Amino acid sequence: MSKTQHYHLVAGHVYSINPGAKDQEASSTFLNAVITTPDGRVSSAALGEGQVALQVQMKQRAQAAGVEVGIVDVQFVSIIHLGEFTPEEFTGVDLSKVKATVQ
Repeated sequence: MSKTQHYHLVAGHVYSINPGAKDQEASSTFLNAVITTPDGRVSSAALGEGQVALQVQMKQRAQAAGVEVGIVDVQFVSIIHLGEFTPEEFTGVDLSKVKATVQ
């Protein structure tokens, strides 16, 4: 059985600008992501992981829409402890039966 981790939902606003636009006013997008910690405590390193996870989501959304964005800030709104789970418990999938793929 896999080792357990503590799962946390981070939610926040990602502020971005369109570098090619004349108007450089930042817009805000509300996003969320899941991070894990080994002991349930959210350290500064875990906060950094949460910030990066939100930025990655913002960039993926912009790329899918064909828009270039420059991220100027991330503001956390909440961090919620979801519980302690193995990856299989959290996802509801028996990961030993999932075939790994490399893209």
